[in-house]
Amino acid sequence: MQRRLLISMLAVAIVAVLALGIPLAFVLGRLQVDDANQLLLRDAQNVARNLQERSTSLQPIGRVGAAQVARNLSDRYVVVQEDFLGRTVRLTATGTRPRHNYRSATLTVGRFTVTVAADDADLTSNLTKSSCSWAASPFSQSGSRSCWGCCMPGAS
Repeated sequence: MQRRLLISMLAVAIVAVLALGIPLAFVLGRLQVDDANQLLLRDAQNVARNLQERSTSLQPIGRVGAAQVARNLSDRYVVVQEDFLGRTVRLTATGTRPRHNYRSATLTVGRFTVTVAADDADLTSNLTKSSCSWAASPFSQSGSRSCWGCCMPGAS
């Protein structure tokens, strides 16, 4: 009697874990993919916005200025293009082009089109630290990225 009760309790527990665990794993996987896509889009938006602000304030951009702005994302492959008189001109490409599995985001702001790409493995490792708010530090001259308000101060 006790043995049958133990077996039935174990069977119910296993079925419950499987019934709840499999959908949870699927949802968490989708959340990770969405977070990675949002991270790339936010990076592309920051670069495009910086280029547009420089253009609006009449600062020269060209290849050198685009490369300076794109280098703020040292761990990403960044391609900056400009629509110049109806022609698309590639201003710069910085970083190392991802070789195998990668994600990318492309954003157009004004006359600038920015594509940011990163290896899936890099994005996954960054997502484990993504409870942080990653941003360019306003106090840094180099525009280096730092982690604000989490357990890993200054992690990048």
